[in-house]
Amino acid sequence: MHGIRSIGSVFQGVTLYAAMVLLLSACAGSGGQSLTLDTRHVPAVQYLPDEVTALLDDLGYEVLADTDTERPSQSFDDDKMQFKARDDTNIRVEVHFRLNKKLTRMHLYNITEKTPSVATVQRYNALKQRVQQEFGVDSVE
Repeated sequence: MHGIRSIGSVFQGVTLYAAMVLLLSACAGSGGQSLTLDTRHVPAVQYLPDEVTALLDDLGYEVLADTDTERPSQSFDDDKMQFKARDDTNIRVEVHFRLNKKLTRMHLYNITEKTPSVATVQRYNALKQRVQQEFGVDSVE
């Protein structure tokens, strides 16, 4: 019985990874950098979209209206948001939530760049540092 449970856990992990890759496939062509936030073991996490929105607002980003209304969520627990920098509208952060798994994927990129510039990498590092500060270093990959 223990072996079956382990296989199930491995299958869930592989399935989750595949879903996250598919969720990011639309924005991966624009270069940029991604991080994954796993809040399963972080105490006092409330509703992740609200917490991430507040964090990005503090970093100088604002929510863009949902422009992807044709793509339905993969499940009722999936959510996607996009933000732009207030000081440079070419800088974007796409955020994909797997609310039932307490996983969030953030992809920061510049819509005019094929590969990240030094300035884009600096913004990514600031984002990563803030997410680690807010949720813990062990929760961010």
